Amino acid sequence: QTLKTNAELIEQGPNTQKKPKGQLSSSIFTMFTQMMGSSILAFPFVVQKLGWILTTLLLIHSVVMVLVAVHYYLNACYYTQAASYKDLVTKLMGKKMGQLLDMSLFLSYYGYMVAYVIVSSNGIVTFVLNAFDYQLNTYITKIVLTVGIMLPLCLLKSLKQISMISTFAGMIIFVFVFSIIAYFFMHIDTKTLCSYDGHDIKYSLPNFPDANAGMSTLFFIMYIPSIFGALTALPVVPRFLKELVGPYPFRKIIAEKAVLWSMIFVVTCYILVGYMGAWMFGSDLDQNILKSFTPCKDMYTDILSLLYAIVVMINFPLVLYPLKTSLVQTFHEQIETKKGYRMSIWIDLIFIAAALLLALFLEAIVSIFGLFAAIAGFVFYFLAPFYCFIVMNKLRENGKHLDEIEDNGQPVDNIATAIFALATGNLQQARRLSIKMFGQDEVIVENGPRGRTASVVGQRRQSRRISIKQEQKIDFKINLGDESSDLANDVINRMIGDDEVQPVMQKQEKPNEEFGDVYIPKGLYQKVPKNRRTAGLTIIGIYGIICVIGVIMNTIDVINVFSG
Repeated sequence: QTLKTNAELIEQGPNTQKKPKGQLSSSIFTMFTQMMGSSILAFPFVVQKLGWILTTLLLIHSVVMVLVAVHYYLNACYYTQAASYKDLVTKLMGKKMGQLLDMSLFLSYYGYMVAYVIVSSNGIVTFVLNAFDYQLNTYITKIVLTVGIMLPLCLLKSLKQISMISTFAGMIIFVFVFSIIAYFFMHIDTKTLCSYDGHDIKYSLPNFPDANAGMSTLFFIMYIPSIFGALTALPVVPRFLKELVGPYPFRKIIAEKAVLWSMIFVVTCYILVGYMGAWMFGSDLDQNILKSFTPCKDMYTDILSLLYAIVVMINFPLVLYPLKTSLVQTFHEQIETKKGYRMSIWIDLIFIAAALLLALFLEAIVSIFGLFAAIAGFVFYFLAPFYCFIVMNKLRENGKHLDEIEDNGQPVDNIATAIFALATGNLQQARRLSIKMFGQDEVIVENGPRGRTASVVGQRRQSRRISIKQEQKIDFKINLGDESSDLANDVINRMIGDDEVQPVMQKQEKPNEEFGDVYIPKGLYQKVPKNRRTAGLTIIGIYGIICVIGVIMNTIDVINVFSG
């Protein structure tokens, strides 16, 4: 759903070779770029329609409930060691629910693909109109952009280069946010953004919707699924737990902090763009705020709109890639094979044709986001995460061994222990985390004479240990960190040979396999106390009603757009 959409899910993911202390910042940036996207262009229209008071209540509700949902979802991924969102749902709710989740994801991403076609077309048309005083035909523009640029990009076998470009292109989001702030304060004295054809675009921000209490309530409800979806990045969470460096509990701490900090940054951007943008344009606001600048004929915003269009076109194949990969796998093929690639071409053609067909006749990106979020979001945003709430205590009990970190008698870093104790709230676990991450690097000879314990490396990094039991079968316990010195590797290689080191190194490159597969017992739901089941089902039922109202209201909006 973002301008950086799914780049990490496709070829990158959190970098497993990063230093532990640099992982939090990179994780925050990854989560931030997953959450920020074209939906921010539509948020000012929501603020203008609801008024700033109801919008504030909507944001508070969405932020709180998203954090609650992601907390239980993250912990469910942690205690099941799920490799993906679908893997989690399949483990907990069965294969049919996993397939239903796939269908929900298809619908959700299809909605974003339609919006991407519209946004890219708007950017090109606006730039050409103001720069060359020529009005492009929107229908022809959408067809040319989709068939001539987006389709060839989707046919590429490797998206690595596009993912790298997307990383830098995501910076356009920051430029856009700061531009809105700058324009707001540039014209706040006159409270007139610009004038055209004798009409002034004046600052105006309503307190409440221009409707009665009943309709205002329905407006509030209809936007809950779309705002909820705009603030989540659920598919990337299992990748964090799998690919971050460090003990398994430490990865969960990093992921939790990444979610919290990225939420703070994203909400800040939404507030700045949403409230300031809605206030600047007043009743002249379009559903795409960049399109609202068109009458002002400002070259800077025209160029920004063009750059945004280019970024959206580049990211279009990144949205489609996980969908076609999943569909190809349902036919027991891999997209890397010739047969799988041929199947992916047909999937590209079908999805692009479907996205173009709807985009040709609809310009209302707010209605698109709202409609598809309400249809697909029930399973994706509400049912699965809050089902995790229902069974969480049983999952935690079943996977309690995942919280255990062995210390093996290593020395403790008191400062690190204190820091981790504040983060985890558990002194014993904090002590083990400290030992695991900052333990001394040493070779220990157990059951041998005193003085035979020798230090091999003086760095204080992740534990690298060789345990040798005399008069017994030699038992090597090796944990080589990323920065293991050449001397240490040479000593170990001479002692046991490269053939025995290599499997251990390969195992270290797969950090999520250190505990093996977690068995999830059947009938987990029936073992949950009745009051917790009732609470969880009540929450799911309420959001089910909200999604139904959202579908009805957004469908009415779409019909109104078509009719006039």
